[in-house]
Amino acid sequence: ALYRENEENGNYYLRIGNLHRTAGDCFPNLTFADDTWRAVWGDVRFRRAMNMAIDREELIDAVYYGLADPTTLMPNEYDPEGAMALLDEMGMSEMDSEGFRLAPDGSPFSMEIGADDTFYDHVPAGELYAQFFNEVGVRSSVKTMDADLLAQRGSANELQLRIGMEQSTQWWRAAYSALGQSMWGVT
Repeated sequence: ALYRENEENGNYYLRIGNLHRTAGDCFPNLTFADDTWRAVWGDVRFRRAMNMAIDREELIDAVYYGLADPTTLMPNEYDPEGAMALLDEMGMSEMDSEGFRLAPDGSPFSMEIGADDTFYDHVPAGELYAQFFNEVGVRSSVKTMDADLLAQRGSANELQLRIGMEQSTQWWRAAYSALGQSMWGVT
């Protein structure tokens, strides 16, 4: 914003490059070593609910200065009411004493999003994802860690979710990281 405001006075024109990736994506680890986790994430209604809980316009405005467009490669409707209805439908209608949803089996359920500060957007994007998920009643938090530790924990299948980037626009392809790890889980 500062550069844009001073274009005329500075006698320059700001040009914004078009990225070849999606930035600040939140990848759930579908193979995390917890039976409840895998059962919850294995239910397509949960995945749809988490997708519907994300306010992409707010994410774009807050983290990317309004200089992006929501994806057209997958549904991206922001519908927290619909998300909560899906969570209720799948059996996550019971709440703990703090108002967060319990897993369908009645056990506590929470999500920790791993983020590093290698890129400026990972931590603030992670914080917004956690906020969106909390707003539909799914207890979520962000854990900021060094990029090497994040990679080690990913390789050891110790991350529940992580913030990263997708290099491909092919939604059917498993995402990868610069370290050659799957962002979706350890096989």
